[in-house]
Amino acid sequence: MLADLVEVNEGKKVHEAGDAILAEFQSVVAAVQAAIDFQIRMSERNEGLENDKRFEFRIGINLGEVIHDRGDVYGERKPE
Repeated sequence: MLADLVEVNEGKKVHEAGDAILAEFQSVVAAVQAAIDFQIRMSERNEGLENDKRFEFRIGINLGEVIHDRGDVYGERKPE
């Protein structure tokens, strides 16, 4: 579901790790819209469910230069 919203909002999925997705967008507006769309879908999915049956996700957005290195991306500078 999130991968679809990344694509619809003109983003590119870089990779997945467990339940995390790292995606790159051409604009902050597109990244925020994808996050909003995802949270709306999750809210609809969780509606009427007991608290222990709900899925809740946090989304982080980093604004800054992106470094492409060997098929991966890093924000602002590579980790040492």
